[in-house]
Amino acid sequence: MKSLIFLLLFISLQSYAQDGVFSQYMLNPFRYNPAYAGVDGNNNFELINRLQWWRLNGGYKSFLLSYNTSLDSLNSGIGGSILYDNQTGTLYKFSAKISYNYKIIFGKKHSLRIGPTLAVRNDWLDTSKLLYDCNYLGGSCSESYKTTSVVNMSIGGGLWYSLKSFFVGFSVDHINKPIIQFLNTTTTSTRLFTVIYANIGYKFSLGEKLKISPSIRYLKQGPATSKEANVILFHRLFLLGFAYRHQDAIIGIVGFKFLKQFQLVSSFDLTTSSLIKTNKGNSIEFSLRFQPKQKQN
Repeated sequence: MKSLIFLLLFISLQSYAQDGVFSQYMLNPFRYNPAYAGVDGNNNFELINRLQWWRLNGGYKSFLLSYNTSLDSLNSGIGGSILYDNQTGTLYKFSAKISYNYKIIFGKKHSLRIGPTLAVRNDWLDTSKLLYDCNYLGGSCSESYKTTSVVNMSIGGGLWYSLKSFFVGFSVDHINKPIIQFLNTTTTSTRLFTVIYANIGYKFSLGEKLKISPSIRYLKQGPATSKEANVILFHRLFLLGFAYRHQDAIIGIVGFKFLKQFQLVSSFDLTTSSLIKTNKGNSIEFSLRFQPKQKQN
């Protein structure tokens, strides 16, 4: 029984250690791709709160704070982000990331940005929240842990190509595959899978005030894949969107601008996965963006 519990713990650690998925990625691809920093010419501050499966034993809670901007005089873009994850109050993750890209212009309409990203992450485990088989039988027991806190560096990179209103992005993360190991045994270490991310889309103008942008995204990390299609309607005062994540969720997105430089967006994931049987697999996400400098794209 005890070995079974540690097997389940190991599987949970493997699952948790991989990166989460944000539903509003299309509004700021910088979350996944360092080459997007500075693409729109704005100073972009963003705060995101995602509550995934919040009714399922607390679920996953994620907070992301990011900033990116363009350095026009250097044909570059820079940015950084801080991420905090909490899984059911037992497993935690904190990471700080910096990103840079260089813009290459060829022809009159083509541009390509390419650049690296570097992150420092800390994963830690609260062992006081763990229960073992003997605890259910009224006894007391514990396990020998090598450590309850692991610090690693992660390396990645990306590119972003644009031609007028057409865009394509590609990025990789965890190229060095950092190792996360809590238990005091050589058989239960978790090596992070490399993340492969790609997206493609187009922005259509529907007049002076309206734009519509369909796009698709593909994300792969080890055996896990995420395929998503979405369409967003942009108005100068609000946005509306719909997305479908294959075999996972149907997503509704709504947002509005206020005080000229702020944008508040919320989204709701209605699960279509096997979690639908629990009636606890839905997720919500909120984001607040602040753009103190505006440029017309």
